[in-house]
Amino acid sequence: MVGALLLSISLPSLAGTLTTTNYVVTITSHCEEGQVACDNVTYHGRSKRSAEEIELTGETMHLLCGDKKTPCRFLGYHFQNKGYEYQVFDSGVLRVKHKGKLVVDERGQWKY
Repeated sequence: MVGALLLSISLPSLAGTLTTTNYVVTITSHCEEGQVACDNVTYHGRSKRSAEEIELTGETMHLLCGDKKTPCRFLGYHFQNKGYEYQVFDSGVLRVKHKGKLVVDERGQWKY
């Protein structure tokens, strides 16, 4: 009976939307609230110009503590897709690189 009860409990989904000049990006964390590091984060991005959309799965980014293992300070989110690296910073910056070359670097506003 306890097993059935545990299966019916879902983890909370924490979401925020970053709007920049050219993009709207919604980040959803599928980890428990209060969990410092999370490797189950969804990126849903839409281009304002082309209306193209993309959905990716990634993880949180952190600075490490003095022991070089424990995450200390939350920085944002990291995603990868076909040679592209997406970084969405807590400070409101969306940065996309393709094979190491910067292709998007925009600041926006978070809405929670």
